[in-house]
Amino acid sequence: MSILSSIARNLLRQEMRDRAERKKRRFTIRNPHVGMELLCRGDWQDTHAPNFDLQLRSARLGLCLSVFGYQKEEVLRAGGPSWLFASQNRQVLRNRQNAREAERQKNWEDDEKIVFRAADLADHQNTTFLYDFCLVGFKKKGKYLWMMLNGLPDNVWEQRGLLDRMAEELVCLDKDMEDTERSGPSLAERVGRALGMDYQILPPQTTDKALVRIWKSAAQPGVQPLLLLPDEHFLDAQPMPEYPLPDTDGWPDAAAFLRQKLDEIKQSYDDSEEDREVWREITAESADREIRQGEGGLYVPWKEVQAAGGLLLLRVPAIHPWDIFRRIPFGGFNACPDNLEQMAVSKYWHEKYGASPIMLGSDTLQFHVESPPGEHNLHELACEMFGFCEDTIFQGEESVGNLEQTIRGSSCWFFWWD
Repeated sequence: MSILSSIARNLLRQEMRDRAERKKRRFTIRNPHVGMELLCRGDWQDTHAPNFDLQLRSARLGLCLSVFGYQKEEVLRAGGPSWLFASQNRQVLRNRQNAREAERQKNWEDDEKIVFRAADLADHQNTTFLYDFCLVGFKKKGKYLWMMLNGLPDNVWEQRGLLDRMAEELVCLDKDMEDTERSGPSLAERVGRALGMDYQILPPQTTDKALVRIWKSAAQPGVQPLLLLPDEHFLDAQPMPEYPLPDTDGWPDAAAFLRQKLDEIKQSYDDSEEDREVWREITAESADREIRQGEGGLYVPWKEVQAAGGLLLLRVPAIHPWDIFRRIPFGGFNACPDNLEQMAVSKYWHEKYGASPIMLGSDTLQFHVESPPGEHNLHELACEMFGFCEDTIFQGEESVGNLEQTIRGSSCWFFWWD
């Protein structure tokens, strides 16, 4: 057994004897005598971060071992172990240069385990590193481990048998990692079934960029993908009415609708000159003309999502992105536009900015934007957003000028109706 495996096993067993630490599963151990650092974050049964996240670093050996744990349901609903393995590997290599295959992927299984192995070389900071990847699924326990051993190529090749041994020692010998009782389908599962569409449940550790990539890759002719935050509101979905087609009788003029909504808000500021001055301040154009490229980002309340069983990826039978509102009940409460108005505005913004609905909750809507607006029409768009969702200003940005700063160059728009 290698020195790395032996040290890791002994440190873990010693630490797990302490019941408080076993409960927390969050600790750091440093041993300067052997140049070893062991970090443990997360807990397999933590609803907010259910991954067992272990990282063991050895400066002396020039190696780093990373371990992430998953429940069986997370893996299967996300597309299966093969999808998870490829996705995690790509995530590691995407910021590296000159990535190339060092060993072709190998898969095998027996009565106890299913195993995926692959190795890649990649350059980082002018040095070539070897990344040895392994995914182990334990059939009886319903647990999965994704592991990576990386470092200088000679060191990794010498120690790569460590991955198999660590998998056995970290999971199979840990009595605290037995499956917990389940009391029936999760809210996410019940919502997916109630809406009657093809769906899968995404794992909670997915990044914003990965979510956008998954969302885009799920698009097919006649199918529009949508990320859905599970909520009991969707369990009571009624059959949707037949909405008119664009540019036919009954189809709203989106631009006129947004101007009308903004005028309705303005009317409450017409009683006095003081009120009118406040309105001018609220709707004033931003004085900052610099276009700053925003990173964009989706808002996902992961703690609530995990409590509900996960984030849904729906495959909505629809031709255009705005047609999802023909299938999913949304709006018509408080100041939130109803389904037909949501559809018209989404079509209008899609044609003008390449905006598509990407994520929906019971009272939130988020768009992914392919062509963020330039400075010349940024103020116009911010005013339209104010008319579309007044809470964007009154319970968020406080002014149209501030909203301009938020959406300038951003690839994500967020709306919330209180």
